[in-house]
Amino acid sequence: MQFVRVLLGGLLLMATGSALALNIVITNDDGYQTTNIRALYQALKARGDQVIISAPKVNQSGKSGSINFIRPTEVGSDPADADIHYVDGTPVMSMLYGLDVVAQQRFGAMPDLVISGPNEGHNLGYATTMSGTDGAAVVALHRGIPAIAVSASENTADNEALSAAVATMVVKVIDQLETDGQLSLAKGYGLNMNIPAFDDAAQAPGQFAFSRISQMSDVNPVFRADLSTDLIAQSYAPGIRGAGISFYFPGVNSLPEGVSLPVDDDPLAETRLVNQGFITLSVIDGDYNAKRHAEEAARLQLHDLFDGEAADATP
Repeated sequence: MQFVRVLLGGLLLMATGSALALNIVITNDDGYQTTNIRALYQALKARGDQVIISAPKVNQSGKSGSINFIRPTEVGSDPADADIHYVDGTPVMSMLYGLDVVAQQRFGAMPDLVISGPNEGHNLGYATTMSGTDGAAVVALHRGIPAIAVSASENTADNEALSAAVATMVVKVIDQLETDGQLSLAKGYGLNMNIPAFDDAAQAPGQFAFSRISQMSDVNPVFRADLSTDLIAQSYAPGIRGAGISFYFPGVNSLPEGVSLPVDDDPLAETRLVNQGFITLSVIDGDYNAKRHAEEAARLQLHDLFDGEAADATP
């Protein structure tokens, strides 16, 4: 199967005009000081965009869409750059601070685009529901703001050359989406972008593929009664002990008895395509509804619980 640089069926339009500046808020879940977010910030400014960073003060990976309600929260900015801000809270909180406070002060309006990432690690398949990177992007979508969740491999952390290459790939997508200062993403829709691992910036991947989030994932969390017995946990934190979360990796450790992982034969599954070396672009909308056939099957099974008029209603 051949994949070419992707056109997203009516969501992406060919860029024909000269680029005009966009107002962009960048967030992430790894923290406002990471090499990846700083590289993207510089690349977008070089593109001519007006950019602010509003990201967590410290690493907040795996927070999904969590927030802290009605609780005083520390906010601040980088003394070396007034457009770089942090929140001592979750990715969603950081992104909302960027929208509701900083963007109002800086742009006088909501931004044209939110970019969440680039993450230090992939967010693929069902694992996107646990991701702070994707969680922040989805909340932006529900605000009616186009959003792109971007994830790269773990080896981009603290590697300026790889981070710069990742930023170049993101800029390429934005160039494709933007025409005369307007983005062609339909309202309420965004992209989940994953970049395969690479070790040499000169040999960075360049082939894009249209994909679907689907079920497959390379992140499969498991709770271990004793992390000292888990090889993956020990590889990340040698000597760690006690109960806690680790990850299942085939051939290295095992799943608990009776656990099975999703089987997914979708040829467009983003996990499969990233593992084949493609930069994947999956359209997202933050909608947790099941596929229609599964919805109808469950509706029939539960029919007796529903009020007759409501159960027979059709959208």
